[in-house]
Amino acid sequence: MRARAVVCIPAATTSAGLLQPIAGVPALLRLLLCAQRAGIEDILLLGWRQGLSGVQARVMQDSRLIARLIWVADQPWAAVLRDHPELEKEWWEGDVWVLPANGAIDARLLRQAVQCEDSAAMAVIEATPGMSATRTAAVFRVRGPWLHSVLETAGEVKLSTVLNDLPGLGDAVRIASGGLVCAPVVSNANHAAVERALWRALKSSSDGWVDRYLNRRFSPWLSRQFVRVPLTPNQVTVIAFVIGLAAAFGFAHGSWLGGVVGALLLQWSAIIDCCDGEVARLTFSESTNGYYLDITCDNIVHVAVFAGIAWSSYPALGETYALLLGGLAAMGTMVSFVVVLATRRRRTRVPPASLDRLIDALATRDFSVILIICALTGTLQWFLWALAAGVNLFWLIALGLACRAQRAANG
Repeated sequence: MRARAVVCIPAATTSAGLLQPIAGVPALLRLLLCAQRAGIEDILLLGWRQGLSGVQARVMQDSRLIARLIWVADQPWAAVLRDHPELEKEWWEGDVWVLPANGAIDARLLRQAVQCEDSAAMAVIEATPGMSATRTAAVFRVRGPWLHSVLETAGEVKLSTVLNDLPGLGDAVRIASGGLVCAPVVSNANHAAVERALWRALKSSSDGWVDRYLNRRFSPWLSRQFVRVPLTPNQVTVIAFVIGLAAAFGFAHGSWLGGVVGALLLQWSAIIDCCDGEVARLTFSESTNGYYLDITCDNIVHVAVFAGIAWSSYPALGETYALLLGGLAAMGTMVSFVVVLATRRRRTRVPPASLDRLIDALATRDFSVILIICALTGTLQWFLWALAAGVNLFWLIALGLACRAQRAANG
C-alpha cells in the first residue's frame, strides 16, 4: 500500500528556521529525506508561500531527494483541489503521514512506523521525552479513506487546521519512540539535544564488540567535528586510511615503543573508521562507491599492519617463520577481500544470516585491542601465529557458505 505524507509548514515559520542545519543537513531537507528513506514517495508541502521560495529552491536542487513534492498554499481542501485536481483520485489509496516541517525524526523510527501494520484509523508516534513542551502529536498517520471523509465535511476550514485537530478526534495507536528522535519542533532550546540524540543513535550492523563498547563512545564527537568542517564520508575514510598506514610504519619499526605507538594509531584509525559511516548515515550520503572505498582502504591497512608486524618479528621468530606467517596473513586478508567482494556482488535472494555475520566480522577491527595488549607486553610476534591461521580459516568458511547459498538459490 502506497504511503504519502503531508508536511505542515506553520504560518510563523521562517526560511531561516526551515534551513537551520541539524547535524549538517537543513531541517526541512532532513525531514523530507527521512520520509523518503521511510518509503514515502509522494509529499505534499502544506503552507508554501512566496516568502519561502529560497527554501523551495534549496530543497529542489538537492540530488538526494527523489520523492515527488507538491507545494501547496494553506487553504481549504476544495481550494487545494482546484489547483491540484489529481489529488482527488490518487491521494486516498493508502496511508497519509502528517509531519511537522520544523520538527525532526529519526529515519529508522519513521520507517518502522510506516512498515507497521495495524487496523486503527490513526497512529501517533510519541515525542521523545524532553523534546516537546506540549502533548501535541509530533508525527501521526491516518488512513486515507478516513481522512477523505473528514475533509469532505470540513467546508471552508483551512487544511492545516483540519490536520492539526485530527489527533483529538478519536483513539489512536501509540507508537513509542524507543529513545530515537521524534521532536515536534526543533528550536534554539532543544537543537543541541536533538543533534546529540541523533549522533548517539548511530550504529552499524557490522559493529563488533570493540566498536560497540569502545569506538562508538568516541566516534560521535569526532563525527560532529567532521560535519562542521565539513568533510565528506570518503574524505573521512581517507583520513582513517592514512592513520592506519602510519600505524603499520610504527609496527615495522621493531622497537617496543614503535609497537605501542603503532597499536594506538591503529586504534585511533579504527575509531575514525566508524566516523565515515556515521557521517554518511546522518547526512544521507551513503553510496556504493563509498562502501567499496571503505573496505578497500581497510584491507590495505590490514595487509600493511600485518606486514609491519612480520618485519619487526625477525629477531624473535627468524626470517623464515616471519616471512611465512606474514605472507599467510597478507594472502588470507587479500583472498578474504576478494571473497567478500564476490559475495556482495552476487547476493542470493535471501542470504543466510551466518554468511552476513561472518562477512560483517571482517569489517571490524576488534583485533586492535588485542594488538595493544600484545604491543604493551612485547608479544606481537605471537599474534602472527593466530592471525595466519584465523584469516585463512575465515575466507574458507565464507567461501563455503557462499557456495552453499548459491546452490540453494539455483535449486
